[in-house]
Amino acid sequence: MLYHYFGNKKELFRAVLEHKMADRAPWLTAAPEDPMEIMPYWFDLICNDTDWIRLLEWEALQEPVTKIVNESKRRKTLEKWVDRIAAGQAAGKISKVFDPRHVVLSISAMIVFPLAFPQLTKLLTGLSIADPEFQRDHLEFLSQFAAAIRSQASINHPLNLWKKPLSAKAEK
Repeated sequence: MLYHYFGNKKELFRAVLEHKMADRAPWLTAAPEDPMEIMPYWFDLICNDTDWIRLLEWEALQEPVTKIVNESKRRKTLEKWVDRIAAGQAAGKISKVFDPRHVVLSISAMIVFPLAFPQLTKLLTGLSIADPEFQRDHLEFLSQFAAAIRSQASINHPLNLWKKPLSAKAEK
């Protein structure tokens, strides 16, 4: 019956992924705007839905990058997140040192990586991703990292310190 309804395994996978994406659409809308809250928010959601991570990994393994399921819709969703980061930068809540696209990519990586690679997480921390202690520790790390990208952090940020000597050299 699967072949009757979906045609083949790829189309079945596409349907499952599209269904999961539709279920997750409200996540972005409900996401907090404060950088101190956004990373723990996403981590908590994803910890409770590791199947989502597995689907994304399977997509990455099975499909060439040129064939992304619902690419246009997913790109628009990510652009909304980039726009929220840029708005946070414009409002002075998030450091302007960082490109908002790379902020989103980095946030995604820090949230997803431990769950996508549970074996590395256990090797590095000695804890399973399902262990409440790991989740508590990682939430704390994410909060601390979020604090580091706040606009106040940009004053003494290493990139700013690096830029000053170069501009001073250029002036001489």
